[in-house]
Amino acid sequence: MIDMYVTSGMVQFSLTKSHLNHDKKKGFKEVVTELYEKENYVTTKPDFPKEISLNNLTDDRFLDLLYELPIYITNIINIRSNTEIGEADILPKDSDIFVFKHFNYIENHIHSHNYFEICYIFKGSCQLQFEKEQRTLIEGDLCIIAPISLHDIIVDDENSIVITISIRKSTFDSAFFTLLSQKDLLSYFFRTILYNKASSNYLLFHTNNSEDIKMIIKNLIMENYKGDIYYNNCSISWANILFSNILRNYSDSIQFYNYGSDNDFSLILQYIQQNYRDLSLKTLAEYFHYSEAHLSTLIKKNVGLNFVALITKLKISDAKDYLLNTNLSVEKIAEYVGYNNVDHFSRTFKKYYQQSPQQYRKLQQ
Repeated sequence: MIDMYVTSGMVQFSLTKSHLNHDKKKGFKEVVTELYEKENYVTTKPDFPKEISLNNLTDDRFLDLLYELPIYITNIINIRSNTEIGEADILPKDSDIFVFKHFNYIENHIHSHNYFEICYIFKGSCQLQFEKEQRTLIEGDLCIIAPISLHDIIVDDENSIVITISIRKSTFDSAFFTLLSQKDLLSYFFRTILYNKASSNYLLFHTNNSEDIKMIIKNLIMENYKGDIYYNNCSISWANILFSNILRNYSDSIQFYNYGSDNDFSLILQYIQQNYRDLSLKTLAEYFHYSEAHLSTLIKKNVGLNFVALITKLKISDAKDYLLNTNLSVEKIAEYVGYNNVDHFSRTFKKYYQQSPQQYRKLQQ
């Protein structure tokens, strides 16, 4: 089958017209099929303006450009299901990331897909329907939706702008898994939520309408539509910058789905991260007003380690960094990471790396 394209503006025009003139919502596949049947498409990908520079691109011009974005429809017209959408259906050939403007007045239907989806509220607000929960997302909110999660994004006004970023699961695994596997406990927690195959989930960050985040999103969109031999790698790089920024600056705003009364667990992780050198389970439980038994269960459930193993892992991880990046003596390193006895530290380190701290440092130089 030949390659076929429409623009975002063509689809939005049809949806808006149907809503305003007939008070009827249409589905994306329905609109695309209508355009296809009317032969209202092109077989060459529309060129994106090459002269566009973000340095002098106003918000109004940027929003205009969103309607010029090309959409590859060859696979979409063959989709049989409206509720299960795959990577091959929505992501263009040879692309790991696809960025587009979410359509206003589109037919509501809860659906799932096998790729990661990020929704960013560029302007206005929208409704997030997730499983049995519905919540309002406001300007500046950024939501990462895990694969196979039943959800819907509802934008039922003319002025709100929602940007959707679709990322292949394999790309998310290879490009961002390492980022989410840092010794930082919040990164580990986020990864655990997003990769929990037993239940659906999302991560919601409140970025307070950050200009930095807006600029990253703009760059990601502009790069995603350049279409040259560099655009895919550059798109992944911009997405990596986006994730790094929200983990660095907005982790304290994190919200997620269906974790009951444990919604402050990210705060617990931050506290552990900052105080692990001399922290006890009793002190932690008293600080957050939990029983030791409940807190222990909570930690095991969410990070897969008991409290002692978690603290030890953090200490040894920091010790490894000191060994590789400083000239500090082993005795000083043991003291810095919370060990009162250097022999105990050395024995523990050897259990992790099958080498003494001195041997590890020497072999890594």
